[in-house]
Amino acid sequence: MKKHILKKFLHQITLPEEIANTVNKSGLNILINGKLTVQKIPKGMTPYLTTEDNKIFKAFSFQYKNQTKIIPEPDPILVYFHAAYLNYIQIEEKKQEILDKLSEHKLSEVMINELYGFFSVTSSFVILLFTAIEALTNRCIKKDFIYKKINNRRTELYTKTQIEKYFPFDEKIDEVLPDATGKNFKKHFPMKYSHINNLKDFRDMIAHTKEADDDSTYDYLYKKALTFLYTDTLDAAKDFCNYYVADDFIVECPCSQQW
Repeated sequence: MKKHILKKFLHQITLPEEIANTVNKSGLNILINGKLTVQKIPKGMTPYLTTEDNKIFKAFSFQYKNQTKIIPEPDPILVYFHAAYLNYIQIEEKKQEILDKLSEHKLSEVMINELYGFFSVTSSFVILLFTAIEALTNRCIKKDFIYKKINNRRTELYTKTQIEKYFPFDEKIDEVLPDATGKNFKKHFPMKYSHINNLKDFRDMIAHTKEADDDSTYDYLYKKALTFLYTDTLDAAKDFCNYYVADDFIVECPCSQQW
């Protein structure tokens, strides 16, 4: 991806103009002032926000300083992906900075800060991008889905909650998702999936950091950060998400800003 994604909210749809006009005339709307506050949300009702271009999306109420704030609910998968992208756009520049300055004779304070900066953004990228993939994988399993494990002696049944909590990522991808969705990204795009598998391995290195077997060191982790294929992995993650949701789920923002 060359720029940031189009930000969307949970359950976001664009209303046909005639329906939007009907909603606006229904008297059900609560006008929100410039500070995005309302006096009260009726009990048992879920707030939705509408925009001038007829988009509507789910929101939630939040009490702040004795006021009810209505906050749109971002899609968490897109939040994690966007956060990974914000780290991604810093990685190559920071990598170049530290490799160029490593030729200096002394390790300066600036150099130390840049080293920490590089390994911070790479770790954040990996964790956040893999979290987006995990969240999407769980979403693709419908609430009433039952997964069956059949062997010679018995058949085991697992609910969505049990799958989410107890199944390893590999089993969800290899067995559960094809059964739950009728689609198999790993089978149809093995090269792209290899990047996601490498992302998982790197994420596990970070989340369960261990000393190297032969010494009290973590150099394997930093070498991985310096050689990891960030662009290919970001593109593969986007394709993975769009494959299971919709072609336009993760898309570049059409705005004029190029970051």
